[in-house]
Amino acid sequence: MSNLLASCPLPRQFRISLQKLKIRNVSIRRFDFSRVRFKFFGDLSRLSPELRKLIVETVEGSPLVLGYHDLMVHDYGPGRVFASVHAEVPAEQDVLESHDLIDNVERDLRTQMGIQVTIHMDPIVTNDPEVIRLRDAMQRAIRSIDERLDLHDFRMVPGEGHTNLIFDCVVPAGYQQKELQKY
Repeated sequence: MSNLLASCPLPRQFRISLQKLKIRNVSIRRFDFSRVRFKFFGDLSRLSPELRKLIVETVEGSPLVLGYHDLMVHDYGPGRVFASVHAEVPAEQDVLESHDLIDNVERDLRTQMGIQVTIHMDPIVTNDPEVIRLRDAMQRAIRSIDERLDLHDFRMVPGEGHTNLIFDCVVPAGYQQKELQKY
């Protein structure tokens, strides 16, 4: 693994973190911080804390929702609030049941709070020890670079000659791209 890591274009700190975590038999061919997508379409700090809390509590209150991310809210005044959010659900759960529960959350937000929301379901593998081990290891590697960084949408795609780990790196609002480039 160390030979592979020495030759791939990963940031130095990230390569060292992966070596320390002893991630083996996983081919990491590319990790390009210059391609990190900043997903902040506005400053959520201007969003009413009460409104944000209501949305988050309603989404997380669904029995299948494991977590959420990428919350975006557009408030155009009374009765004109639009939102989108990604809800993480167990991949092992029946997709029709998950979809029905997510539809119910969208309906509750619309009827009880007047918020038109679209919820995207992200399936999360919860019963594969290897996926869980690698997700935890990647989480530690990213946090070793900067405690403010996080990950979501982690997927493992095994192949004949290699395994792809796919995930989004969460960068906090206001984080400067030059902070990432120093690694």
